[in-house]
Amino acid sequence: MSSTKDFADQVPIFHGSGWITWEPIMKAFLQTKGVWKYIDGSATAPTLGVIMDLDEAPEPPTMKEPIEPGPKEPESSSLAYDADLARYKQEWKDHRAAMATWRSDNYEARSFNHKTQADYIKAKADFDEGNDKALRFLSIKISRSLYHLLTESASESWMILRDQYSKTGAAQLYLDWIKLKEFYMSSSKPLADQISHLRSLLDRLSPHVVLPESLKTLILLGSLPADWRQSFQTLLLTLDPAELKMQDCITRINEEYTRRLSTGEARPSRAPAPAAATAGQPRFQQNPPPTHWQGRGGQQSRGRGGRGRGCGRGGATAPYW
Repeated sequence: MSSTKDFADQVPIFHGSGWITWEPIMKAFLQTKGVWKYIDGSATAPTLGVIMDLDEAPEPPTMKEPIEPGPKEPESSSLAYDADLARYKQEWKDHRAAMATWRSDNYEARSFNHKTQADYIKAKADFDEGNDKALRFLSIKISRSLYHLLTESASESWMILRDQYSKTGAAQLYLDWIKLKEFYMSSSKPLADQISHLRSLLDRLSPHVVLPESLKTLILLGSLPADWRQSFQTLLLTLDPAELKMQDCITRINEEYTRRLSTGEARPSRAPAPAAATAGQPRFQQNPPPTHWQGRGGQQSRGRGGRGRGCGRGGATAPYW
């Protein structure tokens, strides 16, 4: 539970920029919560299955029960009554038999329909619960200013956000290209992390710039530390350009890194990064030189003229600094 909570804290709030960086982190978070299937559409809303048609129940007899004649009625009336009563009883006997047959014939269909409806109700409740859960996780990881883009469907909401914010502008594309062009690895840092960063740069460019696999591999090899390149010259001499695969080279790089660790050739270092790594970044000096007010004489004094470092116009008192 704690590890999942820690992971949730690592997912930043999406404010409308940096979709390419935010999307994979959010996807991994939703996968750990078991609701990604409601985002990618693999879990679809259930539909009611086929309901079997039932035969209409037999209509009951329309004949009314005959009235028994009185004792003073002629004998013919009694005979007619007996005949009508026998026919009446026979019709109801036939109806009860028909109803029994109807119930027997439709029992399987009624059972099937009942199970179909019960399964649909349960599947619909499970889907609604998962969809609502995915929407809740999505809503807590986006800014409130983006709530108007959410719908009742988690999958549809994700598609709306992706379509609106996954497009990279020309300026961002240029910056990503510059980062890729200036990327290089340091032999004093774990190469796996640096290769992962290189992959992320390539992934950010891939929707807009088509880079052949061979070119990606050359970019990888070209970013290796200078003392590593000699190890891969033999590999390049034995391969055709079409055979250059980035993953194959990554495997060999990891093997070489493991070998260097075992021999002591690769050791973590606290040396400052080369100048190229900090190009364009402001420099910070821990103990900068003191700045003094310069008088009219152009020297570091507290008086008007340039006659010394005194406190007054010509005093010889030593300054406090």
